[in-house]
Amino acid sequence: MSRFEAAQDDPETLSSLGFAISMNSLKVSASTLVVDVVRQCMVICGLAAYRMDTPYSLGRHLRDSMGASLMVNNDRIMGNNAQMLLVHRGE
Repeated sequence: MSRFEAAQDDPETLSSLGFAISMNSLKVSASTLVVDVVRQCMVICGLAAYRMDTPYSLGRHLRDSMGASLMVNNDRIMGNNAQMLLVHRGE
């Protein structure tokens, strides 16, 4: 977040390959970690996390957290990052 705040008024930085690679990596990391957090919460809550009729139900949270990596597929982002890194390394 601090990197974006530092760059938000600098169009050249915002459009750089290095910044795009960083933001893509942040999205992949966050969308992966949120699934892990929800899974750990489900372990803590136990069977109640799987039931739909309890206040501890986490089924929807798990579904929503998995959507973050599926809507804009993490594999595609990592592939794009690999291509951008090849170009960026040559600069």
